[in-house]
Amino acid sequence: RKGNRVYQSGSLLKDHAENSARLILKAAREHFGLSEAGLKKPVRGDYSRAAIAARLHGETTMSQSWIAEQLGMKSAANVSRQIQVFRSKETRKLPKKIREWMKI
Repeated sequence: RKGNRVYQSGSLLKDHAENSARLILKAAREHFGLSEAGLKKPVRGDYSRAAIAARLHGETTMSQSWIAEQLGMKSAANVSRQIQVFRSKETRKLPKKIREWMKI
């Protein structure tokens, strides 16, 4: 039986994914105490943006280029690499604030 596939890739689904992603970004700003501009400002050695990117990538269908734009991470390739590096880190060696973020 063939169904209507328009709904699966329609704007309603995309809007839902973006709303979910924006809620995650809002929660991240509150959790890490960052402004919207502070979220885009890179701090060397800080894994908070990578932790946020990993969560966005895992829980939404937003593209990595969208994530890069929202977090000031330059490119989709950089997002992919940062997520890979973040996920390879031992959880117990991460700062407490990031470990708490991962449990939310």
